[in-house]
Amino acid sequence: MALRNIMVGNAAGNLDWHWIQYYGINAIGLGTGVTAIALMGFWRSQGIVWSWQPGHVILLCIGFHELVTLVAVGVDVATIDSSLVYDPFRSKIYETQGLVQHVGTVLLILTFLWHVHFSRPWRLIFGLLLFVNMSTLVMLNPFRLPMGKVISYDLIGKSSQTARVCVVVLVILLAVWDLIRQEPRDWLHWVGVALLLLHYSPWVTYSLGF
Repeated sequence: MALRNIMVGNAAGNLDWHWIQYYGINAIGLGTGVTAIALMGFWRSQGIVWSWQPGHVILLCIGFHELVTLVAVGVDVATIDSSLVYDPFRSKIYETQGLVQHVGTVLLILTFLWHVHFSRPWRLIFGLLLFVNMSTLVMLNPFRLPMGKVISYDLIGKSSQTARVCVVVLVILLAVWDLIRQEPRDWLHWVGVALLLLHYSPWVTYSLGF
């Protein structure tokens, strides 16, 4: 679907750079995240021992996030009925996608925070990531609660946006600090850090007005 949208936009002469950026980042996230998951699975099967680092958890979360997207798009393409003007099943697919992505990410982060001791700055970053994902779940409102009467969706959206920008700033500062202190980090951790910055870059550019 992503590729189809890009091709249609190009054919119409309205190729949108923001869409290319969005789908490109998703593709990089999918390829890198899934490769990292496969690599860690291979290491585990070979009895190779390694210590969990923050970047590893980020890779797992982004890989999981993009895998769910791929499955949702696959189901959509396989079941699409072109004879229908509006197919409610299609919106249900992507609603389910969002729920699975954000619930799964929350559970992954909580599991690692419970079992692995990360430094306080990284725990703060993971706390912000939890807030971002839980805010999205509130906005999805799967139980159809009368949320609009209690809380402001606009406030939640702006708070989540601010949290994403804070994550990017903190990750950059912490990465520089780790390099200065020569903190023992493996290459996979740095791949995860770079992927997180790339994953959230559209939100930062949007906040800056680009």
